[in-house]
Amino acid sequence: MNAWRTTPIVAGPAGEASSDQSGPAKAAIPGNGWHHVSAYDREAMTIEVELVVDWFWPFAKASMPSDKERSDFLDIWHELFPLGDHPEPVWIMRDYHSPNLMWLPERDGIKRVGLIDTQDCVLGHPAFDVASLLQDARVDVDFALAAHLAFTKYTTILSVDL
Repeated sequence: MNAWRTTPIVAGPAGEASSDQSGPAKAAIPGNGWHHVSAYDREAMTIEVELVVDWFWPFAKASMPSDKERSDFLDIWHELFPLGDHPEPVWIMRDYHSPNLMWLPERDGIKRVGLIDTQDCVLGHPAFDVASLLQDARVDVDFALAAHLAFTKYTTILSVDL
């Protein structure tokens, strides 16, 4: 299993439990059916970047954007969205930052790290949460260290099968 991927229990073709590395669309909830995991699709991404125009633009410019400025801004993002596509989407938290990580010393290995606040989980690019963690607004991460971790460590981990 890849270190940055989750191996959840998912529904197989006949409804049986199976493990799938390539972005399972649903996960078992013990005694309570299934949770369906949505794709982090263009619509969801657009909603997120619209927050910049709706909230940050008025703050930074003391005005609302014109319809053309808004359209131009969104057009740029729509051109960039495909850069975030990945052939094997994985579960991403979208809220992956240090306060949502818990140290569990009684456990072993990777199970020592617990995650909370996972209700916004979607299927997306495996680097998304790494970038969120390294660009956490709550913690100062030296740019050189973040670049080293993102480009050296992350790419090395991706090539190792644990």
